[in-house]
Amino acid sequence: MNDLMPTVSLCMIVKDEEKNLETCLHAVKPFTDEIIIVDTGSTDGTIEIAKRNGAKVYNFAWKENFSAARNFAIQQAAGDWILNLDADHLLDCGNKSLLKKQLLETEHLAFLLDERSISDNGAKQTTEKLILFRNNCNLFRPIVAY
Repeated sequence: MNDLMPTVSLCMIVKDEEKNLETCLHAVKPFTDEIIIVDTGSTDGTIEIAKRNGAKVYNFAWKENFSAARNFAIQQAAGDWILNLDADHLLDCGNKSLLKKQLLETEHLAFLLDERSISDNGAKQTTEKLILFRNNCNLFRPIVAY
């Protein structure tokens, strides 16, 4: 392993997320090195918020298929690791710099992490999901809808 800290690309699919996007991006910025936003047709201020936060924004025609948009986002990512979040979720892992150091020292291909969803009624739900994985490790095959 090299001594350089691994890079993390945040990949998000969004549409009309101006309500949540700023909060989500601010929470993960210290952990990420690149932000990839794939917008599927926002008509609100989502794109402006993404750009203001340093994101690379790609327009993607919605194909009634989350997998197509997700695969496209992942293809744009240059980081060693990919963090896959929705705009209405927050990474809920405590010390993000410690987590990044662990990425340097691990042989694992992916991690289950806690993400927290904040619903419209203010209730917080935390769920453990596989949302952090190595880039280009062929962990997932592209999903094609027929």
